[in-house]
Amino acid sequence: MTTALDPATLERALAAATEAARAAGALAMKYYTTGFEVTIKPDDTPVTQADREAEEAIVATLGRGHPLDHRSDRRHQELRAPDPGVGDAARARGAR
Repeated sequence: MTTALDPATLERALAAATEAARAAGALAMKYYTTGFEVTIKPDDTPVTQADREAEEAIVATLGRGHPLDHRSDRRHQELRAPDPGVGDAARARGAR
């Protein structure tokens, strides 16, 4: 079931999303100009330190204005299992 949001709530959500996107973008640009390393997550997908920092900035920014309920937060933590080092995962897959 979807709940309709009033215009003021939507405006606050848009402002929070815009702030989060700008914060994440600023972090990503820092790595864009200085370089980055890619590691492989347990699900065999790539991630960079820029990705991690941008995600943390988004979650922190949105959490200030719209705190996650404990169920969403727990699920988010389950999805973010620690990553192995790129060397270990890459060697296991036979990559260079």
